[in-house]
Amino acid sequence: MNIDKVGQRGIEVYTPETKAAAEKVPPAMTKEAAKAGQDGVSISTAARELQEAQKAVQAAPDVREDKVAEIKRQIQQGSYNIPEEAVVEKLMSVFKGG
Repeated sequence: MNIDKVGQRGIEVYTPETKAAAEKVPPAMTKEAAKAGQDGVSISTAARELQEAQKAVQAAPDVREDKVAEIKRQIQQGSYNIPEEAVVEKLMSVFKGG
């Protein structure tokens, strides 16, 4: 299974701040760090969820081995059957561009 790459201009999880907004102390930054002039980073909930989803997709297998094994078994036994209507519908959708 191939899923288009997300994050390469598909979903912007970081947006540059204006100078006025950048001067405010982010909530994730401690007062001590702000006084010391240290930078801080805070990641939005949406960005965290996106990262978790990306990790789950990367960890998932590309091939469902159980499905492949079942179809191979059916082909070997001669019992594998695809309804003609399903083939025609798929071909029509491909040729129509949908």
